[in-house]
Amino acid sequence: MSIISPFIDNHHQIRQSIRQRQIVDSNERISSGNRFNDSQSGDPGSLRISTRLEVENKFSHSTKKNLENAYILAQYQADVMHSADNVLGRMNDLAYQATDIMTSNNQREVLDTEFKSLSGQLTDLLFDRTFGKVLFDPLASENIKTFNSGPKKTGSAARVEEPSIDLGALSAKVKLWWDPMYVRDRFQIYVGGKRIFDTGEYRSNVGGTRSETVSDVPQYDGSGNKILDSNGDHIFQSQVIDGDYFEIDFGPGTIGVQEGTDSNPNHGNSGDAGDFSSYGYEPNHYIFTDAPVGDSSVIQFVINDEGPEGITKSPNTLWDRFYKIEAKELIGPKGIKNEKGELLEIQPVGFATMSDQDLLSRENASVALTKTRDEIKSLQTQLYTLAKTFSEIKFGIERVESRSRTQQTSLGKIKDADVASEYTKLAKNLIVQEATNHAMVHSRVSAANTFNLLM
Repeated sequence: MSIISPFIDNHHQIRQSIRQRQIVDSNERISSGNRFNDSQSGDPGSLRISTRLEVENKFSHSTKKNLENAYILAQYQADVMHSADNVLGRMNDLAYQATDIMTSNNQREVLDTEFKSLSGQLTDLLFDRTFGKVLFDPLASENIKTFNSGPKKTGSAARVEEPSIDLGALSAKVKLWWDPMYVRDRFQIYVGGKRIFDTGEYRSNVGGTRSETVSDVPQYDGSGNKILDSNGDHIFQSQVIDGDYFEIDFGPGTIGVQEGTDSNPNHGNSGDAGDFSSYGYEPNHYIFTDAPVGDSSVIQFVINDEGPEGITKSPNTLWDRFYKIEAKELIGPKGIKNEKGELLEIQPVGFATMSDQDLLSRENASVALTKTRDEIKSLQTQLYTLAKTFSEIKFGIERVESRSRTQQTSLGKIKDADVASEYTKLAKNLIVQEATNHAMVHSRVSAANTFNLLM
């Protein structure tokens, strides 16, 4: 039986509970090295600052990884460009040999065979996708001449496969005016042999023919030759063009199509379903689009190529077509370059593959010699630009690393437990706890003895 005051006993229990929590907290801080232990009660200001520093440090780490990946991509670009430089150097040597007046035609054929093989190597390098990114764009070369437009053409053949055009670019916008008139016809676009656009079979005189005035239409004579002015420049002028309008914007892995405006809409694909519904063909299945892979800069236009509907094409047909092509530079991969979240873009680099050159005559070899020499200069210029990119990325990595170290140091100073202080607190609480426990035990024993004597 205890005669200790209930108030004193309760006070003792409360103090012991507080000391026990302090002992547990000290043990946790000593074992973890973290003075906060995820508690906001001890030092909320420091905890808030340390939490912010943790978030910033994670972002710095992510930025550093992005910059390191960008550095790897830029280094890969440089390696490929150096390989292309070596290949072009050899092609230049072959072209020089082929310009020798003493070189026979048989010898030129041998030189041309190696030249074409090296051109194939350049193509493989240019369309490489090792990292799954578009890092090379032929349009980045200073010597690529892009195709703009051809003459307006009228045809009556059931199928026309127009000559392939090397755009010198992987991304472009084709502006097409297509007028199949009175009989169902279709217009298709292929890139690298892959069908990327198909109007489907239809006629465009439903409710009248669409027309608009188009500026900068190149002028050609009846033989398909350019009409030039006194300075030798191609003549362009405004002209009324009949036909439905399609704007096909494509690039590696992407394609989009816009049709005639609301104020001047296309006339086809709307009122002619009854003409061939018996074939099971629904016009709303078209326009067909499929994004190009991005492994070829060669485009081809085909009229009335056989479609999947199995419709027998009538030999009697009449159509007009006119197009303009705008080559577009590719946008490279992007990554974070600093702690503010600003983006770094890896600019694509590129070169001409010389696929349009040969060494079969002394004159052709002379042209190839000039072309390869100019392309080597373009490569050197782009390599200088890559060196600048290396420096910027390297500086960014070093800057982020320095900031990350500063953040980690500051974070450590705020969060690290003072082990000596914690051990002192732990020892004090253990001693006091032990002493008070002994005092309470002895007080209970003494009180019991006194009570027994009285009884």
